[in-house]
Amino acid sequence: YYSSEVKRIFIESNRDLLQWEIFYSSGLKIHQESADKSINRASYSTAHLPGGVYIVKVKTIEGTVSTKKVLTM
Repeated sequence: YYSSEVKRIFIESNRDLLQWEIFYSSGLKIHQESADKSINRASYSTAHLPGGVYIVKVKTIEGTVSTKKVLTM
């Protein structure tokens, strides 16, 4: 989810995260990060990005992939 108060995208999962990626709506990847340890939460600052629609792709250690659209301001 996105928080306009702190200009961050927050990622939360019931499973441990393996990797997460953030894309412009055009499909261009702007961020990729992998977990070094077992975590089920992450966040990414959008303060340097223009407002718009972004795509967040999350992969868990079980191999489940989830993709969500996020609107930032």
